[in-house]
Formats: sequence, C-alpha cells, structure tokens
Amino acid sequence: MKRSIIFLSLIVLVFTTPPTYADLLINCQNGGSASLGDLKQQVRLSCGEPDSTEVIGYIDKVQDKYRIRVMKIEEWIYAVPFYGVKYFYSLVFEGNKLVEITNAGKK
Repeated sequence: MKRSIIFLSLIVLVFTTPPTYADLLINCQNGGSASLGDLKQQVRLSCGEPDSTEVIGYIDKVQDKYRIRVMKIEEWIYAVPFYGVKYFYSLVFEGNKLVEITNAGKK
C-alpha cells in the first residue's frame, strides 16, 4: 500500500512539473534536441523555426593576442506546449554558437 502511494505520488509529480530547459532539449519541435555549444543551423534543423528572433547586442572576443572578433548576440524564443500551457524558452547565441538557455515564462 505504501509503495503504491509513493509510486502514484511520483507519477503525479512527473506529469504536473512544468518543462525545464532540459525538457526543451529533449522535447523541442520536430522531436529533436539542442544543447549548449550547438550551431544555429543545428538548432534550427532540430527544433524548427523559432517563434521570434531578436538581435540583443554585440560582443568583442579576443581570438588570439592580435585579433578581436565582433560577434552578434541573438536571442531566439521557442514556445513549448505542455498540457495546455505554453512555456517560453530563450536561446542566446554569440555569433553562431548557442551559449545560454533559460526559461522565459509561461502563458
């Protein structure tokens, strides 16, 4: 009896917990996945077109001691439906590389 209550509690927890950034990586559009370090094209092929894109700035990075590289910082937003609620995730790219994934709220 006690084991069945624990089991049922775990099932309820799994199905009522909103998706995290790890769930986005596993359950993004088209059944694909994305992870930090992926290129834009890899993410687009795996997750489909983002719901919105925005250039949010630029960054200077030193490649070697003589060369400075200016890279665009771009944010892509994906909406992931989960039991009737849309969860929004922000993917931030520096240049062509995915550097940050954050939960951007729900609707």
